[in-house]
Amino acid sequence: MSILDHALVSDRYFWPREDALPPEHRWAVTTRDGETLQCGRIGSGPDWVLFFHGNGEVADDWRDLLPPVFADAGLSTVLVEYRGYGGSSGAPRLCSMLSDGEDVLRALPEPRRVVAFGRSIGSLYAVELAARAKLAGLILDSGIHDLTERLLVRIAPRDLGTDAAGLRAEVERWFDQGAKLARHAGPTLLLHAEDDEMVGLSHARQNAAAARQPTTKTFPRGGHNGMFAYNARAYAEAVCAFLAATG
Repeated sequence: MSILDHALVSDRYFWPREDALPPEHRWAVTTRDGETLQCGRIGSGPDWVLFFHGNGEVADDWRDLLPPVFADAGLSTVLVEYRGYGGSSGAPRLCSMLSDGEDVLRALPEPRRVVAFGRSIGSLYAVELAARAKLAGLILDSGIHDLTERLLVRIAPRDLGTDAAGLRAEVERWFDQGAKLARHAGPTLLLHAEDDEMVGLSHARQNAAAARQPTTKTFPRGGHNGMFAYNARAYAEAVCAFLAATG
């Protein structure tokens, strides 16, 4: 087991909530190791956006916000839920969840066109899916490039029995975002607030440099958690235009 799956990392890095989706939108997906993810499914396909939410959020937070935008571009929605969030079984673990997006994708009935969309920590799992599967597109909202930087805010390497170099090596082993982005052949849209106080604009620039077909859309304000709220119309227009182009 990677030190990145240590319980201390999960306790300090993840902020799970139990708020579940309403029954009419709930879609249970079983992972390859037997956990149950209480995802949301809105629409009937065959074109889909798989949305991976941010830390401290749950799938239900986005139920009324983004699926209508996706629908305007002709795509249905899967709101991917994490282990330990929103009524899902298990506990969140950085590495153990890497295959969950692929399991959700495989549970869809004959998808034709799939776009992965990751917000904040969800960008780790959207990029992972893009590296594993042939996708029509990838969208990153406040996407993380350097996970080590984010981990060091909340945990000391010595607490995991290693040093800074050891932690960085383990992150690069599992979360080399540059290498993963390079494996995604399709277009990538990067959305980022210029005043993001948590995941700085440098992350978006590094992700754009690694992606094969990047388009970057920045917003002057919104910070890390308010970019959609502050820029709802322009944000939706950028997403809708990108999704329409993937068809």
